[in-house]
Amino acid sequence: MLAWVILPPDFDASKKYPVLLYCQGGPQSVVSQFWSYRWNFQLMAAQGYVVVAPNRRGLPSFGQEWLDQISGDYSGQNIRDYLSAIDDVAREPWADRERMGCVGASYGGYSVYFLAGCHEKRFKAFIAHCGIFDFDSMYGETEELFFVNNDFGGPYWDAKNATARRSTPIRRTSS
Repeated sequence: MLAWVILPPDFDASKKYPVLLYCQGGPQSVVSQFWSYRWNFQLMAAQGYVVVAPNRRGLPSFGQEWLDQISGDYSGQNIRDYLSAIDDVAREPWADRERMGCVGASYGGYSVYFLAGCHEKRFKAFIAHCGIFDFDSMYGETEELFFVNNDFGGPYWDAKNATARRSTPIRRTSS
């Protein structure tokens, strides 16, 4: 998996740095060297953070199978990809395992909420905005029914639809 690791200016490998896991929104938009007012990797790194930005399953540019993986499985392999990326960076001697957090918005916010319930004490801080927290309310308020029907398997009230029930962060318990 391709993951961007953005180091602070004047990085010194003999020092310890706090680490932020960036969770991409979309859910199907690529992580690249883009400039944003909302999530700006260089500005975060300039504050002394190491920023980890993985191109997890469900993102374009790595083939159709990689992209399609997220539909119907928001809480599956793509979440394990985030954990794998942060675990890999946490093994570096300059990564401060006691000061790790994750950030994201939209699907990235969903990822932050979900990770809060399954992170196994990796993170000390969670920053999310406009994230999906309850698939039931999302289904009822969105104008993009194709999106929720395709990715969640249909309406949440359908007794045969286990996708939305299984993956919604509001139903996760923390660990």
